[in-house]
Amino acid sequence: MNKYNQQYLNLVEDILTNGKEAPCRTGNKVLVCLNKSLTWNVNEGFPILTFRQIPFKGAKGELSCFVQGITDKKIYQERGCNYWNYWCNPTKVPYSNKEGMKEERDLGNIYGFSWRHFGVDYKDYNTDYSEKGCDQLAQVINKLKTDPYDRRMIITAWDPAHMNTMGLPPCLHTWQFNYLDNKLHLTGLQRSADTILGVPADMIQGALLLHLVAQTVNMQPGTITLEFCNCHIYDNHIPIIKEHLETWKNCEISLPKLVLDEEATVFNFLPDMAKLDDYQYGEKVSFEIAV
Repeated sequence: MNKYNQQYLNLVEDILTNGKEAPCRTGNKVLVCLNKSLTWNVNEGFPILTFRQIPFKGAKGELSCFVQGITDKKIYQERGCNYWNYWCNPTKVPYSNKEGMKEERDLGNIYGFSWRHFGVDYKDYNTDYSEKGCDQLAQVINKLKTDPYDRRMIITAWDPAHMNTMGLPPCLHTWQFNYLDNKLHLTGLQRSADTILGVPADMIQGALLLHLVAQTVNMQPGTITLEFCNCHIYDNHIPIIKEHLETWKNCEISLPKLVLDEEATVFNFLPDMAKLDDYQYGEKVSFEIAV
């Protein structure tokens, strides 16, 4: 088994063995472990699970919207990302109305909006926010070009003053970049980590963001690390995991390599600018998302 798959499955087994049962706002119960992490050197392969199929299309589509500050659900869907199908701006449709949430296009000031327009009062997805608010992404790029050893290269989506208009409060709320030993490294801080559905996609997105920023500033990418405060597995996922775990542990498929268009930057990125070379995977296994 490749080392990334092994690290991830070690985390899964740790939660199954040592996790404590807790209630959840979704109505599910969860097994929880606190303060866990995954870290990977992206020069050893792109960190996408190979023992089961993980949709790269959705992760790169979502990131392309985030880096552009897009809040229109329709554009996410057009770019192959369906992660946001069941959420929307709660001031438009309350969380209790699941069908209404699915139909509403306005996601509110989610992740990328704060990356590019932090602190702005959100109105709707049609409003032009150009040059408004704090562009954290642009600030990081400028700092990497002028003072790469700075320890304040942070992008956060956690905006307590504007939480009421977010489709979902950010789970992976903060990114921090560090330049060390001639390589660019990225660390993500996560308040809530859905180990089975969320974590694999978060690692893909973080690794892709690291590659994009590194290419934008002409640096060599290094490690991607995710720090999970509350790392959990939903009760309805546990029987499926146990059914497939031994098969997953015996998977010998290697990691693929990321291929980025030479012209791709963190500012112009579109999904077709990133491809995986030789992504092979085991059986597709489906897990129901908890809303």
